[in-house]
Amino acid sequence: MTIRSRLSIWYISTTFMVVLILSTVIYFGMRHLLFRMLDREHEVIIAAVESSYDPITKTFRILDSRRLFVNEDMDQAYVTIFDESKNELYRSPIVDQIRMVIPLAIEELKRTTMLEHPADQMPVIHTISQPHVRFHATSTKLHYGERHVGWINIASPLGDVEDALLRLLWVLSGGVVLSGLLVGGGGYFLTGRALTPVAAIARTARRISSTRLSERVDVGNKHDEIGQLAAVLNDLLHRLEQAFESQKRFAADAVHELKTPVSVLRTHWEDELSNPDLPDDFKEKLVGDIETIARLSRVINNLLLLSHAEVIRADTVFAPVPLAALIDDVIDDTAVLAEMKSQTLRRGPVEPVTVNGDRDRLYQLVFNLVDNAVKYTPEDGEITLTLEADASEAVLRVADTGRGIPPNDLPHIFDRFYRVGSDRSSRTGGSGLGLAICKMIAELHGGSISATSTVDEGSVFSIRFPTSP
Repeated sequence: MTIRSRLSIWYISTTFMVVLILSTVIYFGMRHLLFRMLDREHEVIIAAVESSYDPITKTFRILDSRRLFVNEDMDQAYVTIFDESKNELYRSPIVDQIRMVIPLAIEELKRTTMLEHPADQMPVIHTISQPHVRFHATSTKLHYGERHVGWINIASPLGDVEDALLRLLWVLSGGVVLSGLLVGGGGYFLTGRALTPVAAIARTARRISSTRLSERVDVGNKHDEIGQLAAVLNDLLHRLEQAFESQKRFAADAVHELKTPVSVLRTHWEDELSNPDLPDDFKEKLVGDIETIARLSRVINNLLLLSHAEVIRADTVFAPVPLAALIDDVIDDTAVLAEMKSQTLRRGPVEPVTVNGDRDRLYQLVFNLVDNAVKYTPEDGEITLTLEADASEAVLRVADTGRGIPPNDLPHIFDRFYRVGSDRSSRTGGSGLGLAICKMIAELHGGSISATSTVDEGSVFSIRFPTSP
């Protein structure tokens, strides 16, 4: 998962939790406020009834005025009032339509009047559920001073309150979802904008290689973190470029310094072979030394080739090259090497394909692969060259039945100076540069080279070229 997606999910989750907690607080706060308003209305009625008590007539004067409910919304309330003798003094119209069991009805009051605990003086507040509506009820005793003068039960319908709470719940739920979507979309957009320089840095980094160290990252705003990162990367690339240039200059200078004395030494010793005064055993040693010098000379030439890769790219002249004819020439020139080891070098299915390239370099590429196959394939082995193509790509394969390459070594065989087993290299005289040169030539022609291998069964080297008309 990308950083952009993770940040967006984090924004959505955090916003959802914050808004959900806030909405929950708002919902239950509003619920408490609405229920408290009902309690206050009940308290006003109770206070009005108690204050209207006449101790002489032992009646409640407010009942004679028929103005029990100051708030017209309370006209739908369930109200019953009893005197101290448990006689019903008042009942609201709804009492005749709905029968409710309120805890402080006459039967309950008979028991609670025997209690002397102070809690006996407190109202009982609760919710009663009826088939179609719920009521918020308050039951308490009526007092005149310290004297108990009656009882009152009040139950207000909760329809309007619950409708208001339901609408509030829908609004808050929609707000939670909408805020999550807005924050998520905005976070995804803003995160993408913020990470755009990072994507640009990644694209530039992918273009950078040992031959393209001159690439630099666009710093943008040098005062923010991404700008500082880009500046650090540019400084690192600058130092790497200098190090690579120094390394290449050193390699080129060293090769040039070695090439001349090695050539002089070889020429001098070859001339000494024609000296009749030298004994034969000494001449045999000279022949061995000359072969060693020849291998050293090949290594120097390969190093010189690799160190001048950029020059070769600039100076190479491309032209149409028929690969089938090139394969035939390589087979003819390497047939003698295969015959010396009793190997079979054959031409497999070859399609007539033309690529745009340098024939000498392509010849060197295929020759090196066949030469390697001959070296690492035992006697009586088989080496096969094939060529196939489609509309956009040609694939040349060199397959052998040799010892194969271990899986751990396979990813590194195209690295410079990498050799698969020192024992093999010492017997074949390999320097670890041949396949690196093959890779350079393949990439020079816009292609690629890869290898598959099975130990004790053989290897297949595949070169892919873009085709040309």
